[in-house]
Amino acid sequence: METGGRNPSGVYGTRGESTGAQGGVWCESWLLLSSVLHFGKMQKRDKAITVAVIGGLFVIIAALISTFGPTWWRSVLTPRQQLVIAGTVVDEASNLAIGQATISLSGRTETYLTDDNGNFRIEIRGLNGDGQPVRIHVTKDSYRPFDEAITPSAENLIVPLRKL
Repeated sequence: METGGRNPSGVYGTRGESTGAQGGVWCESWLLLSSVLHFGKMQKRDKAITVAVIGGLFVIIAALISTFGPTWWRSVLTPRQQLVIAGTVVDEASNLAIGQATISLSGRTETYLTDDNGNFRIEIRGLNGDGQPVRIHVTKDSYRPFDEAITPSAENLIVPLRKL
């Protein structure tokens, strides 16, 4: 027998071993070792896939909760301001106050009345403080309607109404 040959396990031995009884043991050992090493790699890869899938699920769940979560939570995430529109409705010619004029804001269902001195104060909740104009509509019998876009928080607004 010649020496120096390599068997399947990579260990040097005699060439005759690969076909004999010991060669079968070497082959089986090599296959067992190879399958164990390969299985170890599969477990690592499976663990990495599992971790990636779980991480992805957490991201999806977090996105769903932030989108469709309870309203009290959303108010914390997107703060809303209380905006104020306040002023006085006056006669354009005499500059006298006009009491009991009706005020409404476009896009909202509420209506407001001025007091007897023509003063009004509207506190708006639920609007983002993004500086977008709000359309104000003021009416009173025997006066032309006033309709104009204003930027909330207007505290000293003078609304002039012109007689018909």
